[in-house]
Amino acid sequence: MIYMTFKQWKDGNFLETGEPRKKAYSKDELALIEMGWNYGYDAGQTAEREACAKLCGELHLSGDDDCGQAADAIRARGQA
Repeated sequence: MIYMTFKQWKDGNFLETGEPRKKAYSKDELALIEMGWNYGYDAGQTAEREACAKLCGELHLSGDDDCGQAADAIRARGQA
C-alpha cells in the first residue's frame, strides 16, 4: 500500500507483525517522522509544479493560448 498522508501511515500497522505504529514509536519519534514526511512532500511540490508548467508550455507552443497562461500561473504560484 502506498500511503498518501502521514496520518494514513501513522494509523496503519507494520506489515510484518501487524503491530500498530502508534504503539511502536514514541510521540517524539512520530513528530520527527512527520517532519521528514512533510519535508519530502514540500520538496516534491516544486518538481511537480515545474513538470506541469513545462507540459502547459509545450501545449502552448502547439497553439493553445490557455496553456501558456496556465504555465505562467503555475510558475508564479511556486514563487509566491
